Amino acid sequence: MSRAVPPPEHLDYLQQIGVDVHSPSLSVAVPRAPAALASAPAPVSPLPTSPSPARSPVAVSVGRHPARRPAERKPTRPQPVPSPRRLATPRHLPTWWPIVEWAVALFAVAAAVVLLVMLLMARGVLAQELPAPTPVATSASPSSEELPAVQKRPSSKSSKPKAPSPKPQDGERATLPVQASAEPNGNAEASARGESSSPEPDASEARAPVLVPAPNAVAPAGRPAAGGLPQQKSTSGIETVVGMAFLSGLGYLAWDRRKLGSRLGRIEAALGLEAQITSPSIAPVESEVPTTRSPEPPALLNAESPEAALGALIAEAKRRGVATLPRAATRSWGAGVASITGNVRKENQDAAIVFEVNSTAVLVVADGLGGLPHGKEAARLAVGAAALSAAEALGTSPAAPAHPELVAEQALLDSAAALCRQARAAGRAEPRDGFRSTLIVVVGTPSTYGYCYLGDGGGVVVRQAGTIDTFLVPQKADGIANVVAGSLGPVLQGTPVVGKLPRRAGDSLLVGTDGVFDRVPEGFAASVVRLLGSHDGDAQAVASLVVSDFASAKDGSMYVCDDNLSFAILCTPAPRATAPAVTIQRPALARR
Repeated sequence: MSRAVPPPEHLDYLQQIGVDVHSPSLSVAVPRAPAALASAPAPVSPLPTSPSPARSPVAVSVGRHPARRPAERKPTRPQPVPSPRRLATPRHLPTWWPIVEWAVALFAVAAAVVLLVMLLMARGVLAQELPAPTPVATSASPSSEELPAVQKRPSSKSSKPKAPSPKPQDGERATLPVQASAEPNGNAEASARGESSSPEPDASEARAPVLVPAPNAVAPAGRPAAGGLPQQKSTSGIETVVGMAFLSGLGYLAWDRRKLGSRLGRIEAALGLEAQITSPSIAPVESEVPTTRSPEPPALLNAESPEAALGALIAEAKRRGVATLPRAATRSWGAGVASITGNVRKENQDAAIVFEVNSTAVLVVADGLGGLPHGKEAARLAVGAAALSAAEALGTSPAAPAHPELVAEQALLDSAAALCRQARAAGRAEPRDGFRSTLIVVVGTPSTYGYCYLGDGGGVVVRQAGTIDTFLVPQKADGIANVVAGSLGPVLQGTPVVGKLPRRAGDSLLVGTDGVFDRVPEGFAASVVRLLGSHDGDAQAVASLVVSDFASAKDGSMYVCDDNLSFAILCTPAPRATAPAVTIQRPALARR
């Protein structure tokens, strides 16, 4: 296959980023015609070949394709070479970067033009020299309408009489200033005040023309205008120059990044084209394929009961190809769970599930925050995501995990991530949008209890000797009963608690929401253990009996438990003592 080497201008950059410029993977394949259209090759006589140095098999598999004989070559379609003008945006630049580049480039060009104009104006190159005022010759004294507005304004102070201007000599132009020509009745006013005035010339004498500036004439720059202050020159401020220089530098930066981006884009296209043409003998490495977690199924999120949630979990684990599927743990001295609405609330915002994988049991209980909206959806999503995470982690290996607390922690973190994704997709980012829930995850191996929780609720382990180990401390806000300090939602609030306890024979682990454990009387755990003994270890029946008794408890005319109730039990059977064998003597035959 003929190949084309990348342009020489890219070799320096390839060496800087550590790419082997002599590798054949940098070349771009030239499309060839299919084998069916090509002519048959002419017979070639065998030639003696010289021994070639041995190559590493890793280098051969990565650098180039294995050698292919003409007889085994299969017809393939020619691979089109992408045009460098239509390359995709490089990965290191955002998709909106071209818009920013064009905007910055336009600003830079405008800034450069304005800066150049201002510099030229400052140097006087573009300064416009105004022509001198054109004199207007009048044969008589200017009237009051022809005089400027400055000379029409009467003065409150009496002005001193001015001496008559001397008579112009021969050959000189007779010019009279504008101030010397008084009003037509100026002599009469002066005689009335007793002041002397200049003698009026004879009518026979020809009056000299008076030069008056044109009305629309503009005074040159730097000179005072008629009856006004001198005009100030427009100077370019240093801040304007600095701003224009900054915009110019920004434009150069954008141009340089655009040039670098196009260069990297060509290199990436050259590298990616060779990677696209994969050999059928080389299988893709599984570690290089990014694993994307699929969204939680709707059936698992819409389960109305723990039994329905377990069925949806088994179906989803089967669909994902989990090696060992979860199963129900409701057997004698096994596990059980119950979750009901109660007699006060209108809907059940709790969610719970219990299952086992091989010899490891999993208990998940969640309580949606009732004071905020979407608490039921948050609790179901939290339980479904945590259960699915634990099932996938435990189903990959038949052996029990050495650290079950890490499995519980990962399940809680996956549940928190699922709630964040769902809240972002639904646009629930404000605190008033709700969508928050507490979560308790317990993973019990034959020798260890691993737990992780966030929020309130309750969790105890009743030993065979009657001692109680409390592993869950409710996270309340300043000791307030109905306000939690930690919960899952659009943003994780609080710090999850992770830990483990040893599991022994004869243990009974009890887990529930605050609807149960905020109302438990003294001796509640011991009564549950006695109830398990009377029901022959049926944990499911005992859990259902506990929540129903709590929901129906009244104090006068009011119910004691005004919240949803969820309760789960995990039993560890104790080895039964073997009774000594009893031998019955056989009856002896009486002899007669």
